[in-house]
Amino acid sequence: MPPPGPGTPVITISGMGYSAPITVAPGAQITIVNDDEVAHTVTSRTKGLFDVHVGGKQRALLTAPSDPGEYGFDCTYHPAMVSSLTVK
Repeated sequence: MPPPGPGTPVITISGMGYSAPITVAPGAQITIVNDDEVAHTVTSRTKGLFDVHVGGKQRALLTAPSDPGEYGFDCTYHPAMVSSLTVK
């Protein structure tokens, strides 16, 4: 997967933590960049909304929900990793 372009929303995972919470438009494509050696997930705390697995040193894509709101998420493998995504 090529690096994200300018203006592309990005969630970076590094040092067993997520980058700062981000705000995106409804349905935006978000690039997840995992700089850690181990796998992580970006899993919505609202069951079934989104669950993206990204291997160590890998990238993945997440489509933001279409409804405005604040969406908390965590890592299934590392529950202390938490952040949020705002859609507006």
